[in-house]
Amino acid sequence: MMKNFSLTLISSALFIGLSAQEDSSLAALKEAAQKGDVQAQIACGIELRNLRTQDNDAEALAYFISAAKAGQNDAQYHAGCMLARGQGTENNRPDTEQAMSFLTEAANAGLADAQYQLALMLKNTDAEKACSYFKMAAAQGHILAQEELKEVPATTETTCCQDVIA
Repeated sequence: MMKNFSLTLISSALFIGLSAQEDSSLAALKEAAQKGDVQAQIACGIELRNLRTQDNDAEALAYFISAAKAGQNDAQYHAGCMLARGQGTENNRPDTEQAMSFLTEAANAGLADAQYQLALMLKNTDAEKACSYFKMAAAQGHILAQEELKEVPATTETTCCQDVIA
């Protein structure tokens, strides 16, 4: 019984130590991010988003948007995805217009994940444009985009998708 108690104390102390170390790392990231370090803004956004609370999502989104406005494609992708889902937004409402703007910038810069996400958003409103972005992502080896192209029915609007995957 004493061994279990000791192991519990040790594991609790390790957890507290790791948690304090993580808090310290996040604080250092935040400090660099607030000074305008765009790589720190992206890293901070990812760390905060992984904590999965509304307050953290809002802060993460702010860091992503800051880095996205500085032209960082990864940040544009993350900001676009969060905005599309309403994560970190007021009342958790999606901001489709801003999401598509950020995703378009990242997609046009060549990010396959952004191309895929943008294509999904466009799929029901602009099939031709969606096909174009699915093709771009598929050409870079994006498996979900390749699968999406296989599933598109051959209609006059979407025949462009049928020539990609044989």
